[in-house]
Amino acid sequence: MSELVNTTLPEITKQIREGEFETIFGINIWSRYDDDTELYQMLQFCKYVNKIGLTEWVDETFYDSKASLCFIKLIEIDEDSNCSYEIDAIRTMAALTIEQFELEGIIGHRNPYLSSAIKFQL
Repeated sequence: MSELVNTTLPEITKQIREGEFETIFGINIWSRYDDDTELYQMLQFCKYVNKIGLTEWVDETFYDSKASLCFIKLIEIDEDSNCSYEIDAIRTMAALTIEQFELEGIIGHRNPYLSSAIKFQL
């Protein structure tokens, strides 16, 4: 692990095992091969989701390095609940921070136009 992500960052509360970390946001992040770029993207995603107040909706993120795909696992959602706005907001945060991701069965990609134009004050 290089300087992009390290265990001394205030956002990292503890290392669970190699490539897997607990964050202050209550969202675990982990990379199959402990890849710094992937961990950095997931940490940025957590910060953005925290900024819009939706961290309680995200259970964990796992970056499958072999597939170059980040799986975003949400909490269990009642089928009858109408939470499309929340899921859309989380998807937008992923499009700002993660190169390629899967959320609710849909593959998404980082939007270079949005991610270069929209920055949160973190």
